Amino acid sequence: MPVPKTETVRENGPQPTGEYEPNSEWGQFLKAWKVFGGDYNFVSHPETPVVSPFDRPNPPIEDKRQYTVTQIPEGLETEDAFLERYRKTDAILITCMDKDASGPAYEILKKGGKKIMFVSIAGGITQLTQEREHALTTILSYLGKKGDHIQEVLATNHDETCGYIKASLDNPLSEALGVEVGSKEEGTATKALILHHMEKVGINNFFPQKVKPALVDIKRETEDAEFDYDFSGVQPQSLEEIVAGK
Repeated sequence: MPVPKTETVRENGPQPTGEYEPNSEWGQFLKAWKVFGGDYNFVSHPETPVVSPFDRPNPPIEDKRQYTVTQIPEGLETEDAFLERYRKTDAILITCMDKDASGPAYEILKKGGKKIMFVSIAGGITQLTQEREHALTTILSYLGKKGDHIQEVLATNHDETCGYIKASLDNPLSEALGVEVGSKEEGTATKALILHHMEKVGINNFFPQKVKPALVDIKRETEDAEFDYDFSGVQPQSLEEIVAGK
């Protein structure tokens, strides 16, 4: 029976160049982002550009979507500069960098008139190692303390095979469970993971009454996606529990 690995892709993203105190809250926030700087390596696309959390996802190339990892860019590496941009947003989207999830999820919120702070990393809210979990907790804690203006936070991952979970299991989640890709069973398992990892990072403590869990339901036939907010009857479960109980 496959079990999750504990390894993580080490950081190799852009290094902050602005002046800051590494042990300060702001310094820890910047350091936490770097943990996800090498996430394109999960899908063997290290050449793909990283994107500011205040910009749109990477655009398609020749009608093919790109993966999107967000990082703090040069020019926003002072706290004042970052907070000036952050205060102009009203929603935070936490999503997987997957090319068929991150872009469509962003566009759904954008069409709803939201001004988005975009946290796009491998696995979205479902971080499977202590290092990555701690980094996401640090990011969300800081954003929560500075985020009285935020109206909504979406905590998501997607169905149709998350590459980050696949890398941990050496197999797609659907294969580990013995179900079809894109099936209801795969979606339910992903929802259980979303709820579990929401608890692990403490996101509801940082944004009380503002967090919505959502499955990014990828529609391969229409090359689109939608948010599935129906978590009724779903209980939080870790990846180990899900695989063991298949």
